Amino acid sequence: MEHRFCALTVFATVLLASGCTGTGGEEPQGSITVDRFSATPSQLYASDSSFVRLQIQATNTGSSDAEFAVGEKGNSVLRDSCPDFFKISSFDARTSTAPETQESYDVETGSRVDMDWRLDLRDGIRIPLQGYECGFDSLLRFNYSTSTFEQVQVKPSEDVENAPLDSGSSSGPMNLVIEPVPGTLGVEQSGRYVSGADNTVTVLFRLQGVKSDGKSGVVDIDESSFEASATQPLNTDGGGQSIGPQDCSNYPDGSRDLMLNKGESVDVRCELDVGSVDTSRVPEISASVDYTYLKNPGEETVRVDNTATQ
Repeated sequence: MEHRFCALTVFATVLLASGCTGTGGEEPQGSITVDRFSATPSQLYASDSSFVRLQIQATNTGSSDAEFAVGEKGNSVLRDSCPDFFKISSFDARTSTAPETQESYDVETGSRVDMDWRLDLRDGIRIPLQGYECGFDSLLRFNYSTSTFEQVQVKPSEDVENAPLDSGSSSGPMNLVIEPVPGTLGVEQSGRYVSGADNTVTVLFRLQGVKSDGKSGVVDIDESSFEASATQPLNTDGGGQSIGPQDCSNYPDGSRDLMLNKGESVDVRCELDVGSVDTSRVPEISASVDYTYLKNPGEETVRVDNTATQ
């Protein structure tokens, strides 16, 4: 039996699109929305028995659930509580589905996280004569997994009828998209190839960070979790084909700290060799990766003055 050898090239583009909740940037669909970040009152005096109430509210507006790290007394979120002047007296957190304070939450799509700190002035603190401004800084960490798949067709000839092709992907602050590059049949039949004619085919995975203005989020990619594969007929053993470092250049192998923002991108270029192409089957390319979406909701400031300045 004569075997025809063909290499199928498909360009798969992985797009990481993050959202922005500040002014000047349009919030893309499937992101994290910061609904509130406030510190009240904005001014107090050293002799006061009052306290500062710090509140953060954020909503998972993507179509994928996420794990959200809170930490003890919210220390995974509140990076600077102005500890020389304030102490955390109490902390409460909850989500739309979990009313109790926990150190982490599984945040479902559409669910909101509410966090509330009470910060009391420390006893015996010395306030500079000109007063002091305390800045409260925070960072939200949402852990996601995202996946995508795309079907392509390898036809024995141009005259063969096109088979229906399916595709899909989960959405969140990072969108994973596979976009086949046209072959012999041109852009009108993207994702369709002719056996024997399209015999040099490559797979390009593009990891691209946010392209928005304002306070943008950052995508921290877990490189060791990156997986890509192809199913029949893109295989030689009948059981599917894993796409790994041996097939690719610049493959995510965990040796780098891959963080993308403001349109930065990394390309992973892979080549798939197919020993025997079964043109009666529809192959499928898939990919998945874990990542952490880091969102800075901004900074709130409280001014602390001496009683004498009233």
